[in-house]
Amino acid sequence: MTGAAATTNASGIATVGSWTLGTTAGANTLTATRQASPAAGDLHATGTAGAATQIALNAGNGQSATVNTAVGTAPSVIVRDAQSNPVAGVSVTFAVASGAAASRRRATTNGSGIATVGSWTLGTTPAPTP
Repeated sequence: MTGAAATTNASGIATVGSWTLGTTAGANTLTATRQASPAAGDLHATGTAGAATQIALNAGNGQSATVNTAVGTAPSVIVRDAQSNPVAGVSVTFAVASGAAASRRRATTNGSGIATVGSWTLGTTPAPTP
């Protein structure tokens, strides 16, 4: 909301009709000024991320390691809302799709929207040589 004017009521209170926060999670400020006066009052609100709608690789893709050992970088994903804000507190399941015995691990996204599996140990069968 930019440049909207409100008139004070009998109690001296002016009320803005609405205040829509921006699309980026974080601090928002609304400044109230009196006409022809340098004095101002700031109102603060914090925008939070919406529901998780996106998941993408973050780190640990495309690695190689000796069979039956852990890769050097623990795989991680990032979870975001529809506005691309990172979403904290989302449970993510990492499941082996090929190359080893089936296993699943859960991780919860941190404040940056990142979930990291603790480690990833490769299977006991090497990949075929091209």
